[in-house]
Amino acid sequence: MNNQNFHVPKISFNAQNELIINPAPRSSKDDFDFFQGKFKLRNKKLKSIFTNCDEWDEFESTQ
Repeated sequence: MNNQNFHVPKISFNAQNELIINPAPRSSKDDFDFFQGKFKLRNKKLKSIFTNCDEWDEFESTQ
């Protein structure tokens, strides 16, 4: 990796010595709100537990 092209953002702390986080201009309060929208999930479930089974049922779902 060429270190001359790697940008490390400047950090600063408040009077309580807590990190000040400045969001990017394009971010929003809902960026990591997983209750918004629909998500397609791929699930795996062991067919039988406690029986040395190594077979899996795979199925999709939405959340």
